[in-house]
Amino acid sequence: MSQKQPNDSMSFSSFADWCRHIDDLSAEARYTVKVLLEKAGTYDPQAAQQILSSMTELDLGHNQIIDISALRSLTNLRALELENNQITALCVLGLLAQKRLTLSTRLIEAQKATEAVKVAYATIGLKEPSVIICSSPRDVCLQIFNLFKHDYSQNYCDEYSNRLGKNLDRKWMSPVGEFASPGVWKYELDRMKMEPEADSTMRELMYELVYSYIRSEGRTGNLFRAHFYPQSSLETPTTLFKEIYLTQLYISSGVNISQKAQEILCLQKLLFEHCGWIIPFEKICYVCDRPRHLRFDSQNRLHAEGEPAIEFPDGWNFYYYRDVRLPEEYGKLHPSQWQSQWLLTEENAELRRVLIQGIGYERMIQELSATQIDSWQEYALLQIDDADQRVTPALERSERRLICPDGRGSAERATDKSVPKDVFRCVRSTVDRDYHRMGDDHNFRF
Repeated sequence: MSQKQPNDSMSFSSFADWCRHIDDLSAEARYTVKVLLEKAGTYDPQAAQQILSSMTELDLGHNQIIDISALRSLTNLRALELENNQITALCVLGLLAQKRLTLSTRLIEAQKATEAVKVAYATIGLKEPSVIICSSPRDVCLQIFNLFKHDYSQNYCDEYSNRLGKNLDRKWMSPVGEFASPGVWKYELDRMKMEPEADSTMRELMYELVYSYIRSEGRTGNLFRAHFYPQSSLETPTTLFKEIYLTQLYISSGVNISQKAQEILCLQKLLFEHCGWIIPFEKICYVCDRPRHLRFDSQNRLHAEGEPAIEFPDGWNFYYYRDVRLPEEYGKLHPSQWQSQWLLTEENAELRRVLIQGIGYERMIQELSATQIDSWQEYALLQIDDADQRVTPALERSERRLICPDGRGSAERATDKSVPKDVFRCVRSTVDRDYHRMGDDHNFRF
């Protein structure tokens, strides 16, 4: 007779049912149930469920938990601590993941986006908003900021508030309270692994724009800050996609969701299909177009050579090289056109590193007329005349170079303050110990 195998996809609506079927669970899920029983202080399924279901906070840190499926039945949890466990991040796969990539740079149709937003507002009980289609996140900021920029009447603040209505929290379209623990839901959303992904970077760029307005515009900037919080109100394709994916994952694992949650899921799919970024207020909803181009390298890092890695229809664009943001003067040129002399004036250490990567050591050494003045094993000490101390010295693993400005250092002794004394002695004592920990792009800085 064959032995009964654990069911990895098993799910139950109550913790008591998880306990009653503990022998049918996978080893990882079974372990989590046992940890929860210990937390409850009882091994009686019904009593444990009553205790755990009443909790709004739960600390399960440092427990070596791998599977958190059983936690989904504890729907009252608002705060969940799972630090230092071994939980595997959700990897997004399948047709929905492919659709996300397909839609990521498809420009939206204004009429369909407007209709989708109006249906969403009506379904969740809000009056039909004025829908404004914008060409980029920058366009959204400008439109909101300029709404009452030149109006300094006595009722200035109230009028501004009345025009927009209240700021809707990003959870305006979330079904989580209908069938899942908010604490577990948030944890799984945060841990969901999606590549390639640029929305988090674009969100940071938008924050920079918002804060620059706040700093530069005094009274209007303070009003802008009081009514526009992109941290809470901004709905991106990524946030929508994660909730759709996770909801469907719950359904596929056997979780029953309410009619209201099903309606919200349909609305999320509609918005995801026809909209880019969404900034919802009570009376006005701003919808951004999607970027025209998103470019990544083979490691899913934002990357483009001689062209923007992020580019919106209105020209709002940014250059990146292996996930490092570049100024336009560098980014608009192909790395083969980068100049080694830039290294002598560039103040940002990360940009100097990128320039070295793009230019390459051999070309940099040739163009800066570097000469070898000493060596040790596979390392060489090079002199670059007129080099700034910020550029060097640096020990680069892949090229085996120790570069010294002004050439006044040596393998045994360094007399210039820009090269510490006994620099090669320092290298000798550390390179064997640390060599195995150095990545291809890692530099020693002395």
